[in-house]
Amino acid sequence: MSHDARSAERIRRLQLMGIAVWQDRERIQSIADTDAAEPIVVASLDDKAARPPSSRPPPVPSMATANAPVSTIDWRTLDWQQLRAAAAGSACGQCGSRYDAVLGSGNASARIMIIDEAGGSDGTHRGAAADGQAGRLFGAMLQAIGVQTADVFFAQMLDCAQSGADAEAASTCRALVDRQIALVQPDLLITLGRLATQQLLKTKKSLGRLRGQIHQYGDAQIPLVATYHPAYLLRSPAQKRKAWEDLLMSQTIIASSTTEPAS
Repeated sequence: MSHDARSAERIRRLQLMGIAVWQDRERIQSIADTDAAEPIVVASLDDKAARPPSSRPPPVPSMATANAPVSTIDWRTLDWQQLRAAAAGSACGQCGSRYDAVLGSGNASARIMIIDEAGGSDGTHRGAAADGQAGRLFGAMLQAIGVQTADVFFAQMLDCAQSGADAEAASTCRALVDRQIALVQPDLLITLGRLATQQLLKTKKSLGRLRGQIHQYGDAQIPLVATYHPAYLLRSPAQKRKAWEDLLMSQTIIASSTTEPAS
């Protein structure tokens, strides 16, 4: 791709995110008049290799599992249907004020999994990052790296739709989040905000110290990129450029996993 084409594409992406960019009008017009601009190539999300099903047969659903206390359930054995039933019926010290149990939703074979802090303001299963103005901003951010929201799976650290989110409540839901990640088997995890990042990485470091680098999640060593929550970016627009850098890192990881030869 020519230098001018790259410059034009960079400006388009930053504008999608609402980041102001100084532009040389004469240079931009020159680029616009050039018919040789090359299209940017983004790794397809549709070529995720089919993974063989687990050899372990799923347990038979039972009312005992669906209504068991959260601490007594072996979440590692549950399929999607059983997981949702167990989450809806299980009780813990944090769910007294909930009005719904919201596990993740989206493409269950997605290569990218987004971990939010909690559900949307209306109790949706797609998290606050897909809700309202924050959702529109985050959709534009994903589009800027060639990803559609329909191509990802959204989950949240707090699986009860209720007001507020704290570390104690999120740690209670950690087993549910871990199981959702195991079922989706993504190539990349993106955590939004301090709470989700600290919980998955089991650390108390600030988000500012954790973003800007590639982490590894769990025994599977899934690449994890931490970034700012879009709701925070609406309040602090100056941080959008850092979030853009994080997304570019995410794009590189996906492109790399696409081109790796099969073993």
